[in-house]
Amino acid sequence: MIPKYFPKPLFLRKWDFFYLLGLLMHFMHTILLGILPLWPENAHTLPLYVILKGFVDEYISKSNDTYMLAVWRQLPHEWEFAHYRAFFWIEM
Repeated sequence: MIPKYFPKPLFLRKWDFFYLLGLLMHFMHTILLGILPLWPENAHTLPLYVILKGFVDEYISKSNDTYMLAVWRQLPHEWEFAHYRAFFWIEM
């Protein structure tokens, strides 16, 4: 049986393609930067970790993002934004 409707390829469907690109960017961010605080201590000397941590440190210094500061425990009082740490664990 031959179906009557053949869907267009993904690259021809503009909005679906942009959604896929956004999803892939979020996935790569989660894999590369999102789980970086969960890396074990003995992996902190690996070149990949050093490079990615450099990106994170530069972002934190330029943006003063309270979410990232809370996740990396760089706030003066950890209890101020404790809900951000909960969001971090929910996302993982």
